[in-house]
Amino acid sequence: MLAGQVATLKDKDKAEIAVKNTAGVKKVWNYLTIKTPETVVDISNDAYLTSAAKTRLIAQKQVNANNIKVVTCAGVVYLLGKDAGDSTQINGAIEGIKQIDGVKLVVNLIQK
Repeated sequence: MLAGQVATLKDKDKAEIAVKNTAGVKKVWNYLTIKTPETVVDISNDAYLTSAAKTRLIAQKQVNANNIKVVTCAGVVYLLGKDAGDSTQINGAIEGIKQIDGVKLVVNLIQK
């Protein structure tokens, strides 16, 4: 998964091609956005959102939060993982994450 900011569309395409051409890579999710680099405040806010999202996952019964990687970039929370537990419970946690102040979007890339 590619997440973050790049200066131009050309940079975004270059990054995706580089990852696709890496041995062992089967799929690329390119969520890079074209914008100015994040500030320290933006990075701190994303760290807080990651922590809050992870807390929601840990609190949800029948969700194996250890199998879920949480990455936040520009207020967008990405959930990645496999065999993370009951899908209904995961969806409940996702709804809770969406309610966290500052979360713009939740992208669920958890595989069964």
